[in-house]
Amino acid sequence: MAKTAGVHLPTWEALASLTTTSTTDGVAPFLYGAGIYWDKGDYLYMFNQAMNTYFYRYNLKYDAWQQLQDMTGITANSGNGIEILWHETESKFYIKSGSYAFASWTVAGGVAATSLANVNNSEYAGFKIFSTDTAIHASGDADKIYYCQGEGETSFEVYSISGNSWSALSALPEDMGWVGWLPTVDPLKIYAISKDTEKRYEYTIATNTWSSSSEWLPNVDAINASGITITADDAFASTSPGSYIYTIPYYNRYLYRGDFSTGELIPFRNMPILDASYYNAGSGRQMCYAETGGKKYLYRIIVGNTTTKSYYFFRTEIF
Repeated sequence: MAKTAGVHLPTWEALASLTTTSTTDGVAPFLYGAGIYWDKGDYLYMFNQAMNTYFYRYNLKYDAWQQLQDMTGITANSGNGIEILWHETESKFYIKSGSYAFASWTVAGGVAATSLANVNNSEYAGFKIFSTDTAIHASGDADKIYYCQGEGETSFEVYSISGNSWSALSALPEDMGWVGWLPTVDPLKIYAISKDTEKRYEYTIATNTWSSSSEWLPNVDAINASGITITADDAFASTSPGSYIYTIPYYNRYLYRGDFSTGELIPFRNMPILDASYYNAGSGRQMCYAETGGKKYLYRIIVGNTTTKSYYFFRTEIF
């Protein structure tokens, strides 16, 4: 088929697959509570639910996986998930495990993580952490890291890097499926999507207050006949910086893009249909945004087979 001049229609591209050697709690180690994260350089790092085992990184340039040594120095709770963020100003990862534990880790530091002050409130699943790093936007605050609970809990806290301390903030209005900073929309606010009603919320940093926005346009239930539900177990990614978030609902192959500047949530690009034995979502942050070769991509890892511990790995270009 001849290509149409001037039309660019990117699809999902299959990348190097990954095969592991063991399981955690009887399932493939990256099915539940796993996370994949970009270091703003040449690598994606993937941590499993137990956090200190099955630690891998992926080379964006050479399409290759490498298993790293097990991490030490932080309490992990198998089956209860983790959340990790890359802090560009600090040049390190910050890690919240499925407990009160909080730590930092650098590639140069080897396998040992550095334990930091525990969070005040813990939740074993569905929690989130994010920063307002000035390396992302000049109007941010590089000293702050935010943490919120999930799975029905509404605690919201902020961490001071310089002070190694946590402070309570105004509670979330309801259980959230996603919370994050989108400085292109407004660097003085934090944005959230409710887990059960799909409403959009805004948090004003200066006044420590939450306000509700309208539902997505069009209403998510009108997007497809079966409707979609945004949950804490969805795969989420956000551009850096940008006004878009991307989500694939739990056990689904349909990719949606939400634009906080317009309030629109639209079908964006479906993932390929694979064999019936795979799990298309699982839970955790198994999709992330990264840039390489001057292009922007979403990367997505999928459990292929829990018996052979194999994983499919894809990317799709966004712009």
